[in-house]
Amino acid sequence: MKFGCPCGTTIADQTDHLPYKASFVPDESMDDVYEAVEKALVSDEPEDVLERDRFFDLLGDPSVFIDAYQCPECGRLFISNKLNGFYVFLPDGHERRDVLRGRKK
Repeated sequence: MKFGCPCGTTIADQTDHLPYKASFVPDESMDDVYEAVEKALVSDEPEDVLERDRFFDLLGDPSVFIDAYQCPECGRLFISNKLNGFYVFLPDGHERRDVLRGRKK
């Protein structure tokens, strides 16, 4: 996927480990994620493979995770609206252009 920022920058999502992309879980969905993790990891019984499959299905569910992108040039934040579009937020001045970058220790 590619889309354009109003500043003229093209933002591409065509690979993994992008420093300007994040997927997040809204707080209202966190209990579902915690429950799926717990069920997937609690037991070593073979029948729990079904719970692990459900967990991985949850990881790929676009209704649970929301994608966000930040333009590396102007700092605009694009949050998926789940309708093939974005809510766009413009920084108010002293923006950081790496707010979605992972923080490795």
